[in-house]
Amino acid sequence: MHKRFGRALVWFTEHPVTRISIGLALLVAGADDLFESLTGTEGVLNVDVYHGVILLSVQHVAKGLGDLLEGMKTTVEHILPHASGE
Repeated sequence: MHKRFGRALVWFTEHPVTRISIGLALLVAGADDLFESLTGTEGVLNVDVYHGVILLSVQHVAKGLGDLLEGMKTTVEHILPHASGE
């Protein structure tokens, strides 16, 4: 049962949709904080955690999209073997 749970957990965390969802959530949170900083009354742009959150979110979305597209390509090649040009 522990192995099954572990496999399910890895599947969930490595799934492209999970990566994209986490990346988009981080991107929205980071962009919101950045926007508040830029439009705030402080007059000085502060470098805070949200800059790192934005970079991390872009990485998550890019990784998730890459995995998703690769999986879709593999699926199409298995369903339609002639589509790969062979």
